[in-house]
Amino acid sequence: MLLTRVLIIFLGFLFYANKSLKTDVALHGLVVYDSELNTAWRIQNRFMYPNPENGVHSLAGELFTLMDGIFGLASDDEQLYFHPLASVHEYAVPLSVVSNRTIFENNSGAMPLAFRQVATRSSSCAAEAIDSQNNIYCVTFNPVMLTRWNPNKPYNVQMPADPQLLEFVSGMKVYKTHTGNEELWMMSNRYQVSNCLLKRGLICTSFYC
Repeated sequence: MLLTRVLIIFLGFLFYANKSLKTDVALHGLVVYDSELNTAWRIQNRFMYPNPENGVHSLAGELFTLMDGIFGLASDDEQLYFHPLASVHEYAVPLSVVSNRTIFENNSGAMPLAFRQVATRSSSCAAEAIDSQNNIYCVTFNPVMLTRWNPNKPYNVQMPADPQLLEFVSGMKVYKTHTGNEELWMMSNRYQVSNCLLKRGLICTSFYC
């Protein structure tokens, strides 16, 4: 069912079956909550960490540094796909591994070989989503491009995007309409501008100040 594979438009959440997954972009891990058991566990892997080589981003004419770890999540009911924001690589791990609390209850870094790199992009991106045909979507930073990739095919399908509409796409969701058609919903903001203003001391938020 499509509902089991929808990436909720709020940052870093994925809901499937009775599980809720939440990314920890700062401490580079994945938190899994089981609503039936009312328990949670943490998963860590080296692929969830940011790559310093990809920590400086160019987006819509602004240069900014953002060293966020695991950020985007998507699932086809067999594999969990994910990537750090500061990275150009896509990774995967079997969903059966992520869902098994006993594997990680005593060691959050267990089964490291179950995680693997599956693709490489031209530049970093933030959120991602997957449709019922197992196409994974994200919007790259530089250039701003809507990318569609199927894990069974080369990573080479890119569609030009209007940089006035899409910049820092922090939320993405595949929505099935009442007619059965699928639509790709995206939430875009100008994070890079506020980040640069913050660094220059021109704005101040309670979160940072």
